[in-house]
Amino acid sequence: MSAKDLQKSLAHANIFVDTSTIRKTSNKNGVHGRTPRRKPLLSKKNIAARLKFAKKHLDVPQHYWQNILW
Repeated sequence: MSAKDLQKSLAHANIFVDTSTIRKTSNKNGVHGRTPRRKPLLSKKNIAARLKFAKKHLDVPQHYWQNILW
């Protein structure tokens, strides 16, 4: 729920609080308003490259992958 939505619902109960006060209080209590970073969309070129990589490494044994840092 956003700070503005919370402010509106509190206004219905005759409690008037500024949105910045709501944000500060929620941040102090560990609730942060963050949005996740957008993941880039895959192009046709990247999809083809991933498929090529997967097909090339299909028969590689498990111990090979344990030595790779992703």
